[in-house]
Amino acid sequence: MSWWIGDKVKTKAGKFGIYAGKNPEGKAKVKIGDKILIVAHERLSLVTDEETIDWDAFHEELRQHDLKLEADSNPKGRINYKKHQVDLHIETFAPHLQNENSVRILDIQIEKFEAFLNEAYNHKRNPVTVIHGRGEGVLRKQIWAMLELDPRVSLKKLINNDGAVEVWFNYSI
Repeated sequence: MSWWIGDKVKTKAGKFGIYAGKNPEGKAKVKIGDKILIVAHERLSLVTDEETIDWDAFHEELRQHDLKLEADSNPKGRINYKKHQVDLHIETFAPHLQNENSVRILDIQIEKFEAFLNEAYNHKRNPVTVIHGRGEGVLRKQIWAMLELDPRVSLKKLINNDGAVEVWFNYSI
């Protein structure tokens, strides 16, 4: 298949991005957010318009939803710094997407998790709780794999009967 710079693509891992050309070794460069992912062309597929999500609108919707939840749980409108957690159940933070296919839901949950982890680290919050649920374990396995590889994470432990993980950051790196 011939690829054009600017094509919307999806990796075998389920990540959506924009085709950004080839690297010197001939592998595909895929722009995902502000990062470039290098991947074999065979591991890419072209995305149809039906498969794409308006990520900017989606993120703004999530942000507004989170702000509303925060305001509802804290009548004075102040941020509740004692409760540093994210619930990754799709029906909790994006109920309108719960009938999407499972790959798309997993992508959205992972993106929410990454954004939460980055914000928590940048604001020096310790500990934080990630509620991944029990389900089939796909999300849990992905979350734990990502935490294992994240050099900012110094400690992680299961809480709540395998449905959540408590994460501690190392700020000395």
